[in-house]
Amino acid sequence: MALLWFDGFEGYGDSADERVENEMARRYTTNSYLEIKNDGRWGSGWAIQPEYQNCDFTTPSLTTNATMIVCFAFKWPSDDTWDDSFCRMKSSGTDGMCLSCLADGTLVVKRGTTELGRSNLSVINYKRWHWIEFKVVCDNTAGSYEVRVDGNTVVSDTGVDTQVGASAYHDTVELTGMSISTVKTPRFDDLIIMDGSGSSYNDFIGQRKVEAIVPTSDTADIDWTTSGGSTHYVLVDDLDPDDDTNYVEDTVSANEDIWGYSDLSGITSVDALCLLTDVRVTDATPYDLKTIVKSGGTKYPSSADTISSTSYAMKDRLMVVDPDTSTAWTTSGINSVEIGVEVG
Repeated sequence: MALLWFDGFEGYGDSADERVENEMARRYTTNSYLEIKNDGRWGSGWAIQPEYQNCDFTTPSLTTNATMIVCFAFKWPSDDTWDDSFCRMKSSGTDGMCLSCLADGTLVVKRGTTELGRSNLSVINYKRWHWIEFKVVCDNTAGSYEVRVDGNTVVSDTGVDTQVGASAYHDTVELTGMSISTVKTPRFDDLIIMDGSGSSYNDFIGQRKVEAIVPTSDTADIDWTTSGGSTHYVLVDDLDPDDDTNYVEDTVSANEDIWGYSDLSGITSVDALCLLTDVRVTDATPYDLKTIVKSGGTKYPSSADTISSTSYAMKDRLMVVDPDTSTAWTTSGINSVEIGVEVG
């Protein structure tokens, strides 16, 4: 599968300027301060802002494919020069291909700290959201890169060294703040990561939007024990995780909790569905967890994921096709889907 990761930065908090590095650490490796901002790219929702130079977040290892494509919305908050890269593809923890921005709006492509190319002036404008797509083919001699801003190629090259270290691939992506000030650090939204494998989502895809949907109703399948009351979905519908305040729990194999979800808003076609389950164990006994998607009246459970930590983690299930039709998701398909969990 070429689509590896996406995140609209909903689901970590629900208050402007709220510190969310602890919540994001359930899905990323985080370093220092991260805040959510209520000025997302589409005029609603949330964006993420790392504070200062050493504030960043890094994905888990995603691929060993030579090609990586990183897409994200980016707001440049200042006309200051940034000495450090705001987007870094990494190879085994080492900075590989990176993007930086100069005071005049020029984008600079680097391999580590070595400059490989730069765009014309003013491709990035102060205080405006831009859609950036950064594609790299990793190789010591036959590598290539291309950067598109709002659909237009602004800098590219072929037959160049794009490899750092022994691994001929980038496996993680880091987005980071800069060493300027709180009001001048960058903001990110709608992160999408792909590689070169598979027959789709392995190249530039153009503008995209990531939207969060949340539980809005119980179904007939509500076996789990609630932390209080008899309505299950209200205990798991928080965009700001409240952890041990409201929850459902169970230990009985095959018990399920399945909920109806909110409809999509302003989206006419769908690329993929990603299920995020915020989960932990409450004692020293690991258990298996399955996520369930009910589509077209049929339940499609995931393989079991062993949960063993008493700390919360967000478990992912990425689905490019509707399992009921084996074809791409439709808006109506997403709007009618039911999603839940099962004790494995």
